[in-house]
Order: sequence, then C-alpha cells, then structure tokens
Amino acid sequence: MSMIYLGIPEENVLEKHIEGIQRYCGSDLKVNSIASQYVHKLGMIIKRSTHELDLDDQESLQQMLRFGHRSLIAADSTFGIKRLKYPLCTLLVFDSRQHALPVAWVITRSVAKSDVCKWMKALLGRVRAVDPTWKVNGFIIDDAAVETDPIRF
Repeated sequence: MSMIYLGIPEENVLEKHIEGIQRYCGSDLKVNSIASQYVHKLGMIIKRSTHELDLDDQESLQQMLRFGHRSLIAADSTFGIKRLKYPLCTLLVFDSRQHALPVAWVITRSVAKSDVCKWMKALLGRVRAVDPTWKVNGFIIDDAAVETDPIRF
C-alpha cells in the first residue's frame, strides 16, 4: 500500500507483489489473478479515500493521550519532498522537557480544508475512544498551503 501512496504505478506494485508471492508459493495463475485484483482494489481505495491515519501503536496512543491533552500538537509536513504523490504529515506531541515525540502519521489526498478536517476528526475520534475528556489546546501546522478552520473540539 505504501508503494501506491508513493506514486509508484500499480503495474510496478503488482509486479513486486507477484514476485514476492512466487518466491514463497510458486507460480500460479489463480494466485496471480487474486494478487492483481488485490493491488487494483488497494489503488481504488487510495484514490477514493481522503486520508490514511496511522495511530495504531499503543505506546504512541498513550503518548498522544498523556502529552497531547490540553497541550499543543504539531503537524510536520513533507513540504518540498517531490517524490511523494500524496502529502505526508508526522504528528508530534511535546514531553515535559519540550522534546518532540512522533505519535502518528497521516497520508492525505490533498491539503484542502475538506480533507484536513476529515483526518483531524478521525484523529480526535481515535483518541477520544480511549479518553472521552481528551482535548487539545492548539494545533501547529508547518505548511502554509494547508487549509483549515480553527479547531474547536
């Protein structure tokens, strides 16, 4: 999936996927057909989705809960990295010594307001599923192209 997000054509991703399958399972037309359908389906999911939020690690979630609550969260974007097809942001919270801790990553279709609001709501939903009282005091975004309204949680 990450190869598709990087903008690598589906044909190349499929070729690598089939090579991996053949290494472990041998050559089989049915398996190749299923692999082709799988890669095509992933491509369609990515084209239709507005974002992919990665906050599945329990340690990262706990750091988000502990250091992000009533504090600042920063979004460090990949501004200027041309090899990525989709914008990528690393979400950071700050510990008691003001060291930045990466807690989540967001791959998004665009930096348009509608897409940014969707992943911000998904982030809030993921954190509030664990702690319904969680709030953020501020959100810093380092990319001037990002469009968003003030965040009111």
